[in-house]
Amino acid sequence: MGRSQRLYIYILIGFFIWFIVFISQILYFSSFSVHNYCWFSSCKNIFVSSQVPPNNQQKILSSYEKSLLTRIHHQPLLQQYESRHVNFLHLIKPSVKPNKYLIYTCNQPCGGWGDRTRKIVGAYLLSLALNRTFLINMTWPCSITNLLEPNFIQWNQTINNLSQRTNRTIDKLTSSDKDYDDVLSWKHIDIIYFKVKDLSYYRLILWRDDFYRNLDLNYGLHRSILFVHSIFTLVYELLFKLKPHPQSHMDEIAEKFSLNSLQCAHIRIGKNPSNPNDVVFPKREHMNTSVIGFLKNNSKSHEIIFVSTDSEQVHTYAKQQFHSRLLTVDGMIRHIDRSGKKFACHGLEKTILDFYMISQCRTMIMSKSAFSFWANMRRLKPYENLYLYCDGIKKIHGTSDYDRYPYGQC
Repeated sequence: MGRSQRLYIYILIGFFIWFIVFISQILYFSSFSVHNYCWFSSCKNIFVSSQVPPNNQQKILSSYEKSLLTRIHHQPLLQQYESRHVNFLHLIKPSVKPNKYLIYTCNQPCGGWGDRTRKIVGAYLLSLALNRTFLINMTWPCSITNLLEPNFIQWNQTINNLSQRTNRTIDKLTSSDKDYDDVLSWKHIDIIYFKVKDLSYYRLILWRDDFYRNLDLNYGLHRSILFVHSIFTLVYELLFKLKPHPQSHMDEIAEKFSLNSLQCAHIRIGKNPSNPNDVVFPKREHMNTSVIGFLKNNSKSHEIIFVSTDSEQVHTYAKQQFHSRLLTVDGMIRHIDRSGKKFACHGLEKTILDFYMISQCRTMIMSKSAFSFWANMRRLKPYENLYLYCDGIKKIHGTSDYDRYPYGQC
């Protein structure tokens, strides 16, 4: 048999093996029962086209459940998930084991607001996969309950007889087989204090069949939206809303300024007099002049400008350039994890309000920062009019381009 004939046979064998694997995957995932939850006109067409008659998929809703779904429908950042058949009611009141909790805990330095929120999303999804009640205990640099409260998911509940319950603190978790077995052993522990610093364990949620099937079947969280950047906004909005005091600041700004064409930038330059304990970022010496110059050249004279920054000097420079066009969120500029407890606490409200203000932006220039990355994801159209500063300003074109720069990395 000639060499070319052998090569041809090997190609046929390889194709046959690939085809068998492909068919096996289709059969495996098609075995999942798909629950279509759709109560809104926005997904009616998708619902009607389903193979199963709609009447068999719907259930009789209580007036309270209807009111919850109406509230969700009137929140645009949540409304976008309606057509994806997410089971909002189960997310709001999940099926959990009695007296079993997973508590995202931050009682010492644990990252900036961007880092914290992505870790909260990961911890929440892990709690769903493990059928545990999810709670948040964030007291560094001061209690988050001063500024935020539950929107739909009650993450601030009090645990009775706390001292009598078994507990374990988890500081590190990966997606290894060993750590997976360790997670399964948690079933004997009442309270898991979750302090994991990164999302290396997140593959457990995506690819371990028992975890994923639980999220898919019980909550309608298909793998297509389980990647963190896709599901971040859903989880964040279900968990949080501003308390009346900070919300009143946002309302005052909305009354004072027209936000229909808000032009924004996040300028994080790193170590500076306002944040002397921050890290030094290379190639940001001219970031303030480059970004502010870009906003001046690419905005109209009537458009409002918002600049979120870690530097009082940058804010002063922006004020000199834009005068009354500059929208300002009052408060102390401090890194909430690197400024000492007292100063960081004073800066926490401004940090969170800046995070919320970015969701109103029509144009956004990001820094290399988790804060930029996740704040931008809360825009209704996060990939529209989006730029990234990387030793110069680069245009981001759609999701594939955006995914090349995780956390704004160049």
